[in-house]
Amino acid sequence: MTREEQRRLRDLKQALSSVERTLAKSNGFQYAHGYVFRFVGSFVYWLRCTADLTHVRGTLAVKPTQLDEVLWDVLEMPENRKQPKSFSVRGAFTAPFHVLPERLEVEMGGDLEAAYAELLSLVEPVIERYDGVLKSVGDFMGLIEHIPGQKLNFILGEVFLGHEQHALELLRDALSRQETGGFGGTRGSVYDYAVAYLEQR
Repeated sequence: MTREEQRRLRDLKQALSSVERTLAKSNGFQYAHGYVFRFVGSFVYWLRCTADLTHVRGTLAVKPTQLDEVLWDVLEMPENRKQPKSFSVRGAFTAPFHVLPERLEVEMGGDLEAAYAELLSLVEPVIERYDGVLKSVGDFMGLIEHIPGQKLNFILGEVFLGHEQHALELLRDALSRQETGGFGGTRGSVYDYAVAYLEQR
């Protein structure tokens, strides 16, 4: 990549933030702290975009916000419930998103704003399609059940649905494999916290 191309790429990345802020809001999304997202019922969809010299690409991810509330109970962070709704997207201690497989990509064509607007038009039917099948935490669990990277979310979903014994079985199996769930606190991994939380109930 030439220096001129490197400069253009830096300029594109800076311009993308401004375009996102303007166009996302005018197309039914929210923009906060560099994140583009939309709440649909109890679900939140997060759109992450990148731009290079030839294309604008997007990744759409989703989760039910109830899983955040379960996680905050597990980690003993009730104060997080008082945060703005956008905290479910940008917060440090929140349930993971599930990345949807749909490919979202448009050619740059020399106009970043037009390319981003076209990308948003591709996102809309994807959200509509998933909104038609994702109405509950149970629906979401059916989507992620066999995805290894979504084990924490599946366990949180089991807790939410009241399947606490099954959640404990999954947690103990994960801990026996030295899995951590991705993060934790002073008393161990999030799985350790979850076991302690369930054993006290």
